[in-house]
Amino acid sequence: MLIFILLSISWIKENKPKILRVPAIENVNHEVLCYCFVTKEITQDNHFKLIIDTIANSSKFTTVFLCGRNDADIYDYKTMHPFFKEFVAYAHQRKLKVGLQLWNSNRQVDIENTTRCIVEGEIVLDRNGSGVYTGKSRNIRYTEIYPINVGSIIQSELFKVYAFTKTSDGFYDPASLEEITSKCTSRPIDKETVEVTIYGGQPLQGKTAYIMTQHYYNFPDNHSQAAIEYFEEALNKYADIPFDGFALDEYGNMRIYPPNLIEGRNWRDRLYSLPMAKDFNQKHNTSLERTLFDMRYVPKGDSSVRMKAINNYMVSMREGPLKVERAVCEKAKEIFERISLSGFTTRTIIIYNTMKFGLPDVTGGRFPVNMDKQTKIHKNRPSLELVWPNPKTPYTICITAAMLTTLQPKPLTIFAMESARIISLTTTGGYGEKIL
Repeated sequence: MLIFILLSISWIKENKPKILRVPAIENVNHEVLCYCFVTKEITQDNHFKLIIDTIANSSKFTTVFLCGRNDADIYDYKTMHPFFKEFVAYAHQRKLKVGLQLWNSNRQVDIENTTRCIVEGEIVLDRNGSGVYTGKSRNIRYTEIYPINVGSIIQSELFKVYAFTKTSDGFYDPASLEEITSKCTSRPIDKETVEVTIYGGQPLQGKTAYIMTQHYYNFPDNHSQAAIEYFEEALNKYADIPFDGFALDEYGNMRIYPPNLIEGRNWRDRLYSLPMAKDFNQKHNTSLERTLFDMRYVPKGDSSVRMKAINNYMVSMREGPLKVERAVCEKAKEIFERISLSGFTTRTIIIYNTMKFGLPDVTGGRFPVNMDKQTKIHKNRPSLELVWPNPKTPYTICITAAMLTTLQPKPLTIFAMESARIISLTTTGGYGEKIL
């Protein structure tokens, strides 16, 4: 052994490895993305060339993802198609790849495909088995983040009413339960509000009435084919443009306000639709309508009913977005054989994203990697999810997300997140470090 060690030392001295120090290791396996917010302003006067030139000359980004914002609608094909075609052609000249992020379409949704918010409440019926309840939908987040019409309230009406003898919070006497929706009338007060009047009769005196109202929003439910058709239409319309990728950014169900903005700070509503109910009934052999009740009230001493109802409901909430993501992925594969990657996502387990994506998120079967992390800089870190690797390219997964924040022909600021630090091309705005 001693001889072996001495010989090894001698060999190392004679064959001392050469160490080459370089400022950076060449990136050959991963795309480095930046995000470009497109408005009508940059579709004019070749402003986009300034953006592309700055990225090509002054950054290490290799792919630009386009996102229509404010007054730029990707479904306005007459305007956006020629712009995207020019943008992609010039970016390819500068050796950059280009992807397109798809949004929900700003169109009227057929009433049977709309997402509905189920608002709940309860009252104790009087000696005549009567009572009045007002249901109002709040905390649906649409006016700030979607174009007008998308996510707007359409109408409100009665959904279901159950009466029972309440034994404690969340429990009832199973012998007393009955559905009394047919003994109720309702009238709309405004688009967001509906008043329900119960005429139960003396047998219901003193019983608890659990009331659910439904509030229709112009947002296609993810269990409906309509949610998929908008995206497939866009892919077909842009099929002649050599995009290198497509994305659905943080795609999920109809959004609610984050916890700090929710009225009352306690959001107990649920999302519902006819297509969702159909899928739910087929999968679980029980009605979604009854499940919404079982999530709140169960027979005395049987908490397992509530547990099962909540689990089944959240599975359905998760399966809707997954259905759309898979369909868009397959359509992109069919039309754009050259693309190597599609899909962005953000995951943080709070009530906002619980309703948006469904739980448990980590078992969602998404395509196939979720690499979101919480960092010290942002609670919701921009992250990426690989949904379709092209075997003809060496890319496995992108590790950097970025955002192009200014679209004016002035000093350009590009923000990127790498692990837990923010970097910037020219100015940091008080965050991170400069790289120029």
